[in-house]
Amino acid sequence: MEALQFMSANEPARRFGVTVAYEDDPTRDRALRLCNHLAAQLVGEVQFDCTWWKFSFLPDPVIAMQAERAASEADMVIISAAAGNELPQTLTHWIEQWIPHRKIGPSALVGLIGPADAAHQGLSPRHNFLRDVAARAGMDYLPEGVFTPGTLSASSLRAVEERAEVISPVLDEILTAEHPMREWGLNE
Repeated sequence: MEALQFMSANEPARRFGVTVAYEDDPTRDRALRLCNHLAAQLVGEVQFDCTWWKFSFLPDPVIAMQAERAASEADMVIISAAAGNELPQTLTHWIEQWIPHRKIGPSALVGLIGPADAAHQGLSPRHNFLRDVAARAGMDYLPEGVFTPGTLSASSLRAVEERAEVISPVLDEILTAEHPMREWGLNE
């Protein structure tokens, strides 16, 4: 699988920074599917600028510093991990490093925890930790089940489509914020 950047040929798309931290190949692939889905839904409206960080690489001080900077400036941070009680200490340490440096503004922390087919089974201790992180960082928390395509009823989907055509002040702020170019890509 390959991550794609989508933008309109007619007008420059606004940058939308996404930082993904993932545990292993299956969790990376899961986050990649989400990023590609979001990019396809917003093609021509935003240019996704994604950075990818594997948990096992975060102990390296140079990689950790780059990942912290990316997360502190991202519009969306995605944590993709297997099911379990506690997140790996490497990841929680990394998270605690970027929280104090978060820019104030509309942003979201997305928790992709456990197998994709278990999203409806409720929030785990890992979700609870990430929800707390989001609150401390001034971010919205979105566990996977909140926006998983295919779980919406037809009427809910129509309502979402109608809302998607309206640019709220928060979305406008995200889309119009100026962001410097950043390195991106899979770091493996």
